Amino acid sequence: MWWNKYIGIPYEFRGRTKDGADCYGLVEIIQREVFGVDLPNSHTIDVPLSEVREGDMVRMTELFGGRVLNRHCGIITGDKHILHTTENVGSFNEPLRKAKHKIKGVYRVVT
Repeated sequence: MWWNKYIGIPYEFRGRTKDGADCYGLVEIIQREVFGVDLPNSHTIDVPLSEVREGDMVRMTELFGGRVLNRHCGIITGDKHILHTTENVGSFNEPLRKAKHKIKGVYRVVT
């Protein structure tokens, strides 16, 4: 399971390495290392949540200072989980069914 080596990466605001990453950095690392995709130069399409598959990216809400913000992201793993990172926990795998209410969009890289 490729995602196991990305669990436990410490949270670091604007981090883009395995020594520390924020949610965007974590998704960039995985897309590059696992899927061979350079995100800044890639094209994505919207995908219905019902058609989610491994490697799709999700935009999610997060709580910050008592407010709900739409600025969090993660990536779908092959076991129908979302791998993402938070300040309190670092990177972890959360069941998709548990996080469904937080998902605001699903995106797939197209080549």
